[in-house]
Amino acid sequence: MIVHVTWSHSYETCSAHDVEAQKINRQAYETASEKGVTVHSIYVNRPEHTLFMILEADTFEQIDDFFDPLIEMGTAEVTPVIVPKFAQ
Repeated sequence: MIVHVTWSHSYETCSAHDVEAQKINRQAYETASEKGVTVHSIYVNRPEHTLFMILEADTFEQIDDFFDPLIEMGTAEVTPVIVPKFAQ
């Protein structure tokens, strides 16, 4: 299962200058593979406090587990996507 994630947070919950929140974020991405999640790409629009990710996992539960430590830091829109045949 491949998903496109739009992750956003408020100015108040931004981790750009919060060392502890940065550690939690870094650990979430560093342990993604242990949870069965592959992080294919991450892009950020800092002024809008929005990240865009492509993640892959066998189950939605694995995606949910990946976001568990981050859940209080923002909001995710998780959309299942496919690779179209013309792009394969």
